[in-house]
Amino acid sequence: MADADTLVLKRIASEIQLNVSSIIAVFGTNKELLYSSQPVSTHVIEAIARKEPIIQDTKEAYTPVIKITELAQWKVVILLSRGEIEAQLRWLYVAGALFAIGGLAVTLLIFSILSRWIMTPFQHMIKAMRNVQEGDLHTRFIIEGEDEIAHLGNAFNTMIIRLNEMIDREYVATLNQRNAEYRALQSQIQPHFLYNTLNGFIGLNRLGERKALEKAIIALSGLLRYVLSNEEWVTIKDEFLFLQRYCDLQALRFQEKMTFVLHYEDVLADFKIPKVLLQPLVENAVIHGMEPADHPCQLCISATMVKAGEDERSVLRILIEDDGLGFAMSPRDSGRNVGLANVHERLKMAYEGALLVISSEVDNGTRVVIDIPQQ
Repeated sequence: MADADTLVLKRIASEIQLNVSSIIAVFGTNKELLYSSQPVSTHVIEAIARKEPIIQDTKEAYTPVIKITELAQWKVVILLSRGEIEAQLRWLYVAGALFAIGGLAVTLLIFSILSRWIMTPFQHMIKAMRNVQEGDLHTRFIIEGEDEIAHLGNAFNTMIIRLNEMIDREYVATLNQRNAEYRALQSQIQPHFLYNTLNGFIGLNRLGERKALEKAIIALSGLLRYVLSNEEWVTIKDEFLFLQRYCDLQALRFQEKMTFVLHYEDVLADFKIPKVLLQPLVENAVIHGMEPADHPCQLCISATMVKAGEDERSVLRILIEDDGLGFAMSPRDSGRNVGLANVHERLKMAYEGALLVISSEVDNGTRVVIDIPQQ
């Protein structure tokens, strides 16, 4: 047995510095309390003996930390204030959350900057590709730096330049070929029209109609100025004036046997069509439908804007209708007629989606409908 002064234990306990309020207690081998830095109740001593994880005193709860010495087998118990521990942990959680949020924000900022630095050139290149896809071949990718993206942009710009040059060459060649074909078709109609008109003059001369012949020659000079002009496209107003003069020539020749009615809507006066497009159709009606007939005939020419097709789109409808002899419909008829074939070819070349429909019956006249989509 030994007796010791508790002052030694008190001095040892006072040297222990903890961040929270605590009670230090020492128990002997017989589990009796040898020393306590603060008074502890019997309830606390019993809870220590039971090794409870949380010890509740009358005023405060404690978390025990127990250590048994090796030589004396004494039990050293430190009771830490649970409230202060939770308060410090709470601040630790708050600080950790703030650090986590700050770190996430910094990470997102760095990610955004790096992504923008990497993705922005690709976005510009995609935009340039879309512009090229939509037909803008003057788009160029702005090159910055000498990295892989810059090399890719340089190759893209070179591709656009070569593509533009190739399209220009092909477009110019195709356009020249189309213009040559167009002029050939137009020049083919003009001699045909002049040939039939001069035959009409011969008829007037044989009938001795000198004044009518003189008037017809003056009218023909106006027609020739129109036909020989350099304009390839004319307005509905000019084309109908040309047809009116042509019909006047035919009326001088056939007198009461033929009458002509021409009409177009005022809103269509400036609508552009190929020059001398309708004259071959009118000439066919006169020469093949009305002239051989043994009864007075009438030719009606009109231009109106109508709704046509399943989509009810607006189209310019030109109607040429006579009550002459007519003919039995045959697919070979249009191929034999130079004027009609050329009108059909010129329509296809001038307008995408234009229609030319001919309907005729023997002794019931002929009806020609031209539908030109409004563009």
